[in-house]
Amino acid sequence: VAFIVAPAIGMLVGTLHRSTRQNWGGLGELFFLLLLGAIVFWLYYRVYIVGPESVLPAEWQNPPLHRH
Repeated sequence: VAFIVAPAIGMLVGTLHRSTRQNWGGLGELFFLLLLGAIVFWLYYRVYIVGPESVLPAEWQNPPLHRH
């Protein structure tokens, strides 16, 4: 999954960065970088405080272990 998702996210970020810079110039690039920084900080905060399961779909979580 990571070999598909990570490049797709990279391509999406690159495309959005390029288009905001072309359409809005330096102001668009500044806004894009600030928004990207806020999203990365929020994701880091969620993973650090709550755990990785807070940013992944419920279907990707491991089933609970049954201890006997």
